[in-house]
Formats: sequence, structure tokens, C-alpha cells
Amino acid sequence: MGNFTLAADNLGWCVEMNHYRESLDLLARTATTMRDDLTVAFADYGLTAAQATALSDAVNQFVSDRFEVEAKRAEFRSAVEAQRASRHALLSQMGQIAAAIYNNPAVTPAMIAELGLVPRDTKPTKAVPRVPQNFFVVPSADGSVALRWNRSGNSKRVTFVVETRRADGDWSVLTITNKTKVKSTGFPPGEEAWFRVYATVNDRTSPPSASSTIYPSGSQSLAA
Repeated sequence: MGNFTLAADNLGWCVEMNHYRESLDLLARTATTMRDDLTVAFADYGLTAAQATALSDAVNQFVSDRFEVEAKRAEFRSAVEAQRASRHALLSQMGQIAAAIYNNPAVTPAMIAELGLVPRDTKPTKAVPRVPQNFFVVPSADGSVALRWNRSGNSKRVTFVVETRRADGDWSVLTITNKTKVKSTGFPPGEEAWFRVYATVNDRTSPPSASSTIYPSGSQSLAA
């Protein structure tokens, strides 16, 4: 005879779990086992035929409703997928129509606004300069530093801003140049300092490069 014992606290655990469908599957399996066993052996458990029949009816109704819910869930998933496909097709058509309207010089801004479309962007897009790469600093015993970096594909119109920071200080501008190497003074050996560079053009600024450090923690490492 199958084991159909299911403690009440286990049922509560199933209901509280996020995996609600799994708990329903467990309930269906357990109830079906109980129904099948008690249908032929209800007397062994001190039950009446009426009790066994009532249980069987309840189980059958639950299983029937479960099948119906699963069928509707599958139908709902299908409807959602259909809506997603129609939405994609609609957006594609609207995009093509909008592009044709924007590209038609005879269509006025007022006509575009009448359709609820965003006005044409008549201002040229300003390109954001690229982050300078391969930035490094070489200190010398006379307190000067040589800084060099890669243009990283930026045009000749780009300006490079070199910044420095001392211990416990903030970043400040060291120099501004359109070249990719500079030399500066005022950095005594053993005095830790950080450097970085960023590119700017047309009021657009790149993120700063990775910083480079001289005399980390007071070391005396100098250029040969």
C-alpha cells in the first residue's frame, strides 16, 4: 500500500514556497495516491465508504481544475508571444514611416508634432573624444617629469588636459596641450604624485586615463 501520509506542516511549507506550481503537483500526486489506496482499503483505516467517495470526488475535481488551469496558462503564453510579435511588427512599421517623414523636407515641424513624433534633430551630434591610452610618467633627479600617451584615434583638433595630484590633495590642471607628450618640473625625488590625462573637443570630454604614479610611498625610482 502506498504511503499517503502528508503532515499539515509540510502542506503549509508547500503553500509558502515560491514554487507554487511545484507545490500543486505534489498535492495532486499525494492526493491521488491517497484516493487510490482508500478506494479499496478504506475499512482498514477505520473510514466509511462515504468518506472514501467524498475524498475521491474532491481529488477528481482538483485534478480536473488543474488540467484546465494548465491549458489556460499555455493559451495565455501563446497569446503573450503573439502580442510580442505584433508589437515588434508595429514598431518596425512605425520606424519606417517615421524615417520617411523625417527625410522628407516638405514635412514641416508642425506636421511632425501633429503626429506626436519627436521633432527633427537639426543639430549635428558632437563626437565624444576617446580616452587617451598608454599613459605613463618618467621622473628625473632634477625634479622634472616626462609624460607621454597615445592619441587613441583622436583628431588633431582634440586638446589634452594633464592633471596632477599630490598626497592628500585634489586633482588640478598641470598643463594643456594638443601634443601627446609634455615635460614639467616641480616634482622632487621621493615626493609621491599622481598624473592622468583626458581629451576634450567641442565642449565634450573623455573620461580620464588610468592614473600613473611617481615615487610611490616615497621610493626614489628615477629614469636611467
